Amino acid sequence: MMQLLYPLAPFKTKEQHTDYWLQMTTEQIKELAASPYATIGAHGYYHNDLAQISPEDAFKEMLQVKQYRRG
Repeated sequence: MMQLLYPLAPFKTKEQHTDYWLQMTTEQIKELAASPYATIGAHGYYHNDLAQISPEDAFKEMLQVKQYRRG
């Protein structure tokens, strides 16, 4: 899906914005989650404004994040 969106965001090709767009790998997230010095919060899977969607859809998004984090 992201490959479809990248052409719509040409600013991502600017070298000065590279660090902003770097994402953690699944392995890095797991390592961070195992640390006693960090807490990972969650939000909706698709980054929707949860206050603007139905409670059912918000629940589904939060459940998807929980399932993703469990692997």
